[in-house]
Amino acid sequence: MGGSRLQVDHDHNDVEFNLVVRGSGRYLIGNAAYELTAGTLVWLLPGQRHRLIRSPNLEMWVVRAPFDAGDAAWLTKLAEQPSRILPGHDLLDLDRLLSQVAQDTDDPEAYRAGLRYALLRARKACRSTSSADGRPLHPAISRALLIMRQGDASLSLSELAQAAGIAAPYLSRLFIEHTGRNFIEWRNRLRLERFLEAYKPGDNLLASALSAGFGSYARFHHVFGETIGCAPSEWLEAAGHTEAARHEAVRDLAREHGHLAAIVHGSRHGWTRLMGIVSPSIALVLGGDFLTHVANTAEGPSVIADPPVWILDASLSEAERQRLVSALASQGPALADELNELMRAEDFAGLAHDVFQAYELRSDRFGCAVAAFVGLLWILAKRAPDPGQDAIVALIGQVETLLRRRRNPIDPRLLQDAHSALLCHFVVAYQALQSARASGDPRAQDDLAEAASACSKAAFGEDVALMDLTSRGMRRKG
Repeated sequence: MGGSRLQVDHDHNDVEFNLVVRGSGRYLIGNAAYELTAGTLVWLLPGQRHRLIRSPNLEMWVVRAPFDAGDAAWLTKLAEQPSRILPGHDLLDLDRLLSQVAQDTDDPEAYRAGLRYALLRARKACRSTSSADGRPLHPAISRALLIMRQGDASLSLSELAQAAGIAAPYLSRLFIEHTGRNFIEWRNRLRLERFLEAYKPGDNLLASALSAGFGSYARFHHVFGETIGCAPSEWLEAAGHTEAARHEAVRDLAREHGHLAAIVHGSRHGWTRLMGIVSPSIALVLGGDFLTHVANTAEGPSVIADPPVWILDASLSEAERQRLVSALASQGPALADELNELMRAEDFAGLAHDVFQAYELRSDRFGCAVAAFVGLLWILAKRAPDPGQDAIVALIGQVETLLRRRRNPIDPRLLQDAHSALLCHFVVAYQALQSARASGDPRAQDDLAEAASACSKAAFGEDVALMDLTSRGMRRKG
């Protein structure tokens, strides 16, 4: 649920590229094997059989785009060298671009345009797969840059070296040799980017600078002026008082001074807002205290070996969508309308199917839909990493054990509505997770955790944050 998890041979009709940002793994593409480390860019072509073997800590961007017959010559080149390590600047720029695109998942038109642009940028980046001196970028530099970009830009050289698994003096030398910049220059650049991403009109400059990792306002002022070409006060004056004016001023400064591709943090967190409405059909089918019963249920049979329980339509048909939106309208008419528009514009059923398939689950199986949504809410509410497929399988066993114990018949249409609602709410929560993680803003993740807890109470009768989820299933903490 937190990222791509495919470990079965498969193919698809799209062009796909993966950018590894953390961890390790291996891709089996045809008869060849390719090692994955931070900074690896891998291309997967239409109809090409592949299999991902991942470590538990592997995180990567997965981008798919429709096949364009006009790209046949380019695809031939990619087939010859599907995997490469990106240079430092290209690595950070592409990672940052994908983070921005992920912020636009609640704006389908902008999101699709962003994906197309990301595909072009990835193609451009892999035309040059070596650093300035002609050598491939050292894997430790890739790891170090991404740790700084996505983690803590306040790390010292020795702390960063330890995290990257290399001696500090050697890392310092590699920075110069492979990127042309020393460690301090990179740290200052990333701190400034973090400031520009997070700052909003009305924020305190000093507090924002310290939050971005600068040790003092004087240091922030010096780096800002040296990089952007003006003092922070001039930048604020040029940006004006509106968000749109500030965005344009940042772009102008970046173009004029040619230093930093300044990033403006997306202000929308629409997916998190949409978690505030929950279909009552879920509680009607499962009962108001469902999560308590799950925690008290022994681990059930394996989802692989056990016969399916309640196979339902997972297409999210027009009729199902209308019934869902109508049921949600009383909780928040504006949010229900917003969800309705998103479901018209985006393939919710397809996304749910793809994510479920990545975990070798079935989106048409009611028990899988319940467990997947509970597990995802647990990740969000606890701000936890992926619990692993074994934990989800154990949770499915608990859920389906409870379903088998039901003696009262359930109206088929109500059951179908609950299933459709689970898939829809799962997609909303999944998109909210991607958006919050991509933003890098702790406040966004805090808001999402709070929304997940409230959603859990509304759907399942209890805060999922009070539970533990392990390979033995879900249990109450303590």
